[in-house]
Amino acid sequence: MNIQIVTNFIQQQLRRNWPARGGVSPEKTAIVFANYNTIKLTSYLLFSIFRILGTDALSHIVAVDNNSTDGSRELLQSFADMGMIDLICNQKQSYHGPAINQAIKYLAAKERRRHQEKNTRFIWILDSDVIILKNNALTDAVNFIKYHEAAAVGQFQYDALPEGYAHISSLLIDPIKVWNRKIFPFDNTGAPAVNLQQSLRAHGLKIGNFPYRSRHYLLHLARGTLKSIYKRQDCSNIYYQWSTNHSEHHYHGTPGGHLIHERFLEVFNREVPELTPAGLLAACRRPGLVEIHLPSEFEFNQAPAP
Repeated sequence: MNIQIVTNFIQQQLRRNWPARGGVSPEKTAIVFANYNTIKLTSYLLFSIFRILGTDALSHIVAVDNNSTDGSRELLQSFADMGMIDLICNQKQSYHGPAINQAIKYLAAKERRRHQEKNTRFIWILDSDVIILKNNALTDAVNFIKYHEAAAVGQFQYDALPEGYAHISSLLIDPIKVWNRKIFPFDNTGAPAVNLQQSLRAHGLKIGNFPYRSRHYLLHLARGTLKSIYKRQDCSNIYYQWSTNHSEHHYHGTPGGHLIHERFLEVFNREVPELTPAGLLAACRRPGLVEIHLPSEFEFNQAPAP
């Protein structure tokens, strides 16, 4: 029998269902992401959460660090020390899918403490190499998942699943439907949400196709962790061989992705002139939100095809 199937089954049986908390309001969303030696990219993500998205609609921001040694753990710890994020520090590399499971399990445990004020209704899973570009990125996705009564929403691609794979780089889930013993968890593969999404569909639950990337709600640089693995010659990592030929950002096929990236960096470098924990913290704690001025339609049309 396939080892991953056995692992999924065991994790299903050990998991407790997401606690139902009827009548709790206002509804808030938790952001979760995994980090492994991506200090610059994780800094971009944090900045985009605090200064582009804003935190009014958030219950928690949970980061899981997989034993980083590039300074990103210390950077995340500085945010945790200020109460701005919740940080889970692993003493070994647990990889992406299992780290996301850790974060959701952590949030489920918080939900069971009914006296706590920051209730979580939805969970937004992000890759560490994602940059949020618009303030309405979360509210529009939440409205979409509610309208369609879906278990999960993300932008579809059709390589991993012919019926559509909502990519895990930006995946909004309803944990009441997803974090359930009858549904497979995220797993340790190159596409960690495939078995989970097959499991959802097998149980008659909906997965919605939400245009995170095509409508520029966010930019997925892509291959961020692979780039770090290759650059650091991290041969012990199970994805090292894959990284040798997949270590450059391709912006997940977004036309003009490099232009959008440049526009973001203009703002980021102005707000964070020195990338240190103190410098990033200061920028993320400033009042008010910043706006990323996306390239014009003409600029997009002139950009080379991805």
